[in-house]
Amino acid sequence: MDTPKGKWRLGEILVQHGWISWQRLEAVLEIHQDAIPANARVVIVDDLLATGGTAFAAAKLVEKSGAKVELIAFMIELLFLKGSEKLRPYNIFSVVQY
Repeated sequence: MDTPKGKWRLGEILVQHGWISWQRLEAVLEIHQDAIPANARVVIVDDLLATGGTAFAAAKLVEKSGAKVELIAFMIELLFLKGSEKLRPYNIFSVVQY
């Protein structure tokens, strides 16, 4: 699980910066360093794929922990924002595409 910057209290954290271009905001995601076991196979699930910035940052956090991203799944993908292009290194799945 990722969480917004500064919400963790104990333990070492991994930090990944991402850019949410359609909102013109920088996203900072953090997870505990030991939250995901090394060599784990991980599926990332999110509600919306827009530009792909947050999902890409989450995937990088998983990789920093030594795990492998098997799939990134979304309920909705906004095709006109081309977020799937940013996520090309990963397998992605969307339930609904607009």
